Amino acid sequence: MPKVVRIVSWKRAMPIPGIYIIQSSIYILTTSAVVVVRTGAANGKAGDNVGCLDGDLAECCKGHAHRQSWHKKKMMAAPTQTTTPATTDVEPAVAAKTDTATALVALLQRPANVLSDPTSDRFAKLRALDTIQKQIVVPARADPTATLVPVLRVLAPVLARTLAHDPVEKARENAARMLATLVAAAPAVDSFVPQIVPALVDRLAATGAQTANASGAPLEPSEELRLELTKLLGLIVSKCESDPGFMMPEAAAILKTTVNDPYPDVRKEAFTIVALLATRTPAQFRPHAEPLLAALVSALGYRHAAIRGSALMAFGAAAMTDATSLRTHWPAVQRLTLDSVAAVRRQLYTVVANLALRLPDRYSFGDLFVRVILNGLADDVDDLQSKCMTTAREISALYEKEWEDRVKDALDYDPQARDGLLGFRALVRDNLMKMIDVMVVELADWTAPVREGAVRALVELLPFARQHVSGYLGKLIPALVKTLDDPFAGTTLRAAEAIGSAIAPDLLLNLILPNVRNGPYLTFLAAAIKNAPLEPAHWELLVTELADALESDPALPGLPAAVDLFTRASAACEEGAATAALSRALLMAGLHAAASHPSSVSIIQSPACIAVIPAVLNELATTRSVVHHAPGSATARLLLTQAPASAVLVPALARVLERMDEEAVIVMAPIVLARIKEAQLQASATTLDEFAEAAWVWLMGAISWRAGRVAIAVRAALLPIAAVLVPLAIPDRLPRLPAIRESIVTGPMTDSGTQQAFARPPTGALADVLVNVANAMDDDNVGTRTSGAEIIKYLISVGAAVGWSPEHVKAVYPELIKRLDDAADNVRVLSATCLALVYDHLECAQTTEGPNVMDSVHHVAILQAVAIHVDDPMIAVRSAALEVIRAMYRKHPDVVREYIETSTSTFRYRAAFDEFQ
Repeated sequence: MPKVVRIVSWKRAMPIPGIYIIQSSIYILTTSAVVVVRTGAANGKAGDNVGCLDGDLAECCKGHAHRQSWHKKKMMAAPTQTTTPATTDVEPAVAAKTDTATALVALLQRPANVLSDPTSDRFAKLRALDTIQKQIVVPARADPTATLVPVLRVLAPVLARTLAHDPVEKARENAARMLATLVAAAPAVDSFVPQIVPALVDRLAATGAQTANASGAPLEPSEELRLELTKLLGLIVSKCESDPGFMMPEAAAILKTTVNDPYPDVRKEAFTIVALLATRTPAQFRPHAEPLLAALVSALGYRHAAIRGSALMAFGAAAMTDATSLRTHWPAVQRLTLDSVAAVRRQLYTVVANLALRLPDRYSFGDLFVRVILNGLADDVDDLQSKCMTTAREISALYEKEWEDRVKDALDYDPQARDGLLGFRALVRDNLMKMIDVMVVELADWTAPVREGAVRALVELLPFARQHVSGYLGKLIPALVKTLDDPFAGTTLRAAEAIGSAIAPDLLLNLILPNVRNGPYLTFLAAAIKNAPLEPAHWELLVTELADALESDPALPGLPAAVDLFTRASAACEEGAATAALSRALLMAGLHAAASHPSSVSIIQSPACIAVIPAVLNELATTRSVVHHAPGSATARLLLTQAPASAVLVPALARVLERMDEEAVIVMAPIVLARIKEAQLQASATTLDEFAEAAWVWLMGAISWRAGRVAIAVRAALLPIAAVLVPLAIPDRLPRLPAIRESIVTGPMTDSGTQQAFARPPTGALADVLVNVANAMDDDNVGTRTSGAEIIKYLISVGAAVGWSPEHVKAVYPELIKRLDDAADNVRVLSATCLALVYDHLECAQTTEGPNVMDSVHHVAILQAVAIHVDDPMIAVRSAALEVIRAMYRKHPDVVREYIETSTSTFRYRAAFDEFQ
């Protein structure tokens, strides 16, 4: 049965046959007229039987072809006749407004059939779309209010169907552009969303097997077309007059795919739509926020900075609707604090500020927001630092307002309350444990930028946390120490300085000193105490521990840091904070440090350290072992090598040397000699005189003759020292110098093992040195013989001032005569020089009369030994021998002439004696 309908309007139109039902209006298209009827039902479709007031028209038009033929015959019979409604329901005003619209709709019949026909080829479809563009879209845009909306009701399904299913890309592209043009011009698009958005879902969403390819990408392969479709979705959302939440499921399905589209421009449009939907319809957006946040996270690491910034904007807007999964996704957001592009970081700080100030559950995520702000305070761009400081002040003001009971006491008594950051400091303390735990993990991250970001944030955190960080240093300091090998070690040292100024010194030392033998810990400690309020007791504990560490490991890693510590400790001592124990510990530590770091010598040369050197030496001389390889011996060696010469060459050093074994003496002797010569250059005569007097007994005992190679080595090491010290100890102090022997006998040994009494010098210091030196000159070491000759030469040169007697001369001249045949020419010349000085300076050898003179037989013996060397091939030796004869001739000419006349006739250089006749 045909439905009874009411004719709304009847107008002449183009001869396009067909029937279309659009919403509640049925458009009957005949060859000569368009009859618009209203069915009262919205579910009719083309081909329904339609009744009207014209009886002929009610003849059951059961098929489209039959209706078309019938209308054609009817119109040909009365071509000029116009069917006029015979009812009072006709609305002339509405008919006038829809005149253009109905004409445009009539034009849709043929292009629509072409587009819907699966047999249509590419060119036919493109021509149909071009026809729609030129004959329908362009005229419809001219009158958006009266024409565009009715046309769009008819055209939107046609274009949407083409957009969703047409295999021709150009056709889809033209359909998309026409839809965008119409939607942009339409005053409202709410009623068209059901026709357009499903097509967008088909092409853009990857939510099902029917709409996505095997890779999970959207069905639409053209990236330019995906961009057009995404823009169309954004246009629809922005043009909706009502809340666009009704389309949120479809929009979410599209956005979950497009926010990670391979084409960057598609992503940008998707991010904008996410932010728009989250802002306009937060309640409907909330159920879809979590999957969209998860999709946005991957976009935060995109290679283009513009994409990262836009993704951040969308992420912040989406998180405002539902922050349930915010903590899960936050690491990807926080990594953007390390972004190389300042614009991205600026967007990050803007998003975080918005969340921290406006998120309903913001204090649950306080640790996340504060951490990003701390990184912003350490940003390299000053403008971004200022931005984050402003955010911190805004957060602080909000916290003080909402949690007034927590900060009211501090507002009254805290001296820092006026800086505008009291609430922010309270928020930092509230979330300190969470932030420290995250930082410890990041400090062990395998990527250096993450570690550096954590250290930078910590540097900014510490001034806000202050002493409240104390409970977390047990795990924070080890993590920080491991970063000292990184390129950003300077930032780590700044963190160490901040820690040192924030916590109690006792706690700081207790945490670090047990690990001070580890080089990085030593470096960390040196920075941490830079601003720490250390008392003398703290310095003493620190320096003592370091001294022990250096004594057990002279090559302690991180030694430059130790030197820095010692320098600061030395400065503290100079400021009056020194105690005896601190000065001693500082001295010992400085000695060990100076052994491998010469710049630390300045520590030892501080007045406080110099003052305790004698006490350290006395301790070595009385309580500690100083044998070779003993720690005491090493300490003495460090003192001798590093301490100022004038400070270490004191009587206490002689007592230390006296307690050393022979191996230690051999090692120490060259060092002592070098320091003595250094002191001579510094004109420290008084110090050296006292040391020489104190070391006399030890020195004479050490160089006395003993058999064995070790004894020879000892004499070789000590005779050069004796050559320097004897002039200092003699003659002024000779009466005070003790004798080491009660009686001295020199001479050849008999067969029974007893020594013949060739000379009996009187007991005393002079006899000790002469006999010991003479005996030592028989050693194989050339240096020993040379030093012995130098000592004898000096003693002879001072002459009567030291109390020479014939017995003293008789004790040494046999050895000097023997040295005339020495293998070393310099020893031969030096020995001859000594014999010449005997006659120039010793009164006992200058005369033959009196009780205290040498017998002439000794002069003859010397002359005989010397004269033979006038024939020596070495000119220097010949000259030295002649000087001896000349000296003797001046005092004993008769003895010389008699010998020359009787004994020199066979000499090769006989003429050399002519001057003595």
